[in-house]
Amino acid sequence: LLHLLDLGVAHPHRAHPRDQVLELLRSPLEPELLYRHLAWAAPALEPHPALTLRETYALHFQLKACTVPSVAACLERLELGAQAELPLGRLSSGQQQRARLGLALFAQSALLVLDEPTTHLDAATATRMLSLIAEQRAGRTLLLASNLERELSALPADHSLRLEATTAA
Repeated sequence: LLHLLDLGVAHPHRAHPRDQVLELLRSPLEPELLYRHLAWAAPALEPHPALTLRETYALHFQLKACTVPSVAACLERLELGAQAELPLGRLSSGQQQRARLGLALFAQSALLVLDEPTTHLDAATATRMLSLIAEQRAGRTLLLASNLERELSALPADHSLRLEATTAA
């Protein structure tokens, strides 16, 4: 990860979120410091299924600074306002994915790590969420792991690394 981020550092004296991330990764990592600078979402992340969506967001943003004025505003941006009082375990897979995505997108951090952020989303919802990601990535380093062309084309990278599958001989 450090090497991939370091590819983009052309001007070491310029203040850029990527520089903050590199400085963080070059020093001994304390969990609290890493937590403060990193936000991530992946399909396999599972917030507690018994908590409601509102409770999950309220708890998360007591622990991490939020870039949106309120939990209700977060949920509206994710098109999940009507599901605020439902336990996470009762949401559809697409709703759960948007909930996970929002926890990362609206957390104040220098590094945003997204693993297949539109998995489980229909094409129209994926397009709207990709626009939201593009908006929320401003001023942050985005590390995107994906094999979905819609994600790769909607979120252009300054630098990319494409891993191709190979078979052993």
